[in-house]
Amino acid sequence: MDATDISKLFSPMPALPEEYQALAERAERDLLGLLMLWDDGNLLQEVKPSWFTSHQHFIIFLGLEEAVETYSHCDVVTTAEILEKSGKLEEAGGLLYLAGIASKSPRLTPWQIAPLLQGFEKMRYAMTAKNGVRCMVRLEDALLYGWNHGTSWYSSGVQLMNYDAPLFFELLDDDSDWVCYSFADEVEAERLAAQ
Repeated sequence: MDATDISKLFSPMPALPEEYQALAERAERDLLGLLMLWDDGNLLQEVKPSWFTSHQHFIIFLGLEEAVETYSHCDVVTTAEILEKSGKLEEAGGLLYLAGIASKSPRLTPWQIAPLLQGFEKMRYAMTAKNGVRCMVRLEDALLYGWNHGTSWYSSGVQLMNYDAPLFFELLDDDSDWVCYSFADEVEAERLAAQ
């Protein structure tokens, strides 16, 4: 299955009105920057990665998670080191981007911005057509391809077998990952299954 076929399979994430979209993108950067400045793993645990619309910001979020898990710190330098070791630093925007979003963050707490991102997530999900086949996909795939998605949760493929929805993209292994629901176009799903 090539990238064109994959992009057609799921409905695209609805775009927020222009003024809200710009605010949502800024809020994503600000929240990530504040999390690195506050360097508090407990705060990070309260963030839902499905709040992000940017694959780049999701990669940074994963770097923050791994930094906390490995070193109990999620500051700019530690997060950059983690992303560099995994080969994802450039995909995340590089060290200058990480330092830039941290230094340009507003003088707020992460929890003054978090409800805003959560509200934008709910707004996008309310705008999503919920027709088609509800499937479980990796959140990273949904963000990478711009698919509609709802909230996310961390689970292994084995645990996902208990859900009443088809699994998509190698979620059957024992590795754990962030997953979410997305709605596949029935016609495209049948066409691809027939190939």
